Amino acid sequence: VDPIAPVKYSYSMINDQVIKTNCLKCHSAIAGNSGDINLESYKNVFEKRNEIKFQIQNGFMPPKNGKPLKPEQKNMILAWLELGAVENPQ
Repeated sequence: VDPIAPVKYSYSMINDQVIKTNCLKCHSAIAGNSGDINLESYKNVFEKRNEIKFQIQNGFMPPKNGKPLKPEQKNMILAWLELGAVENPQ
């Protein structure tokens, strides 16, 4: 990330580019909330932010039989989580 023009990640950006395309296939009400985790709202994602970070960093999510995150998706969600997982950065 260019230190002169930092990227401001928002929940809507992460939701559109990572969560909707990769996570909700398992972690939504319609999919049965795999692992008792529902990622359909900012509140739910924020509450699970540390677990999400751990799972992604350690290669547990997405699972081996799932669609892998593209490197840019992985970097984006981990950066957003590292920056506090804010809903709408100022």
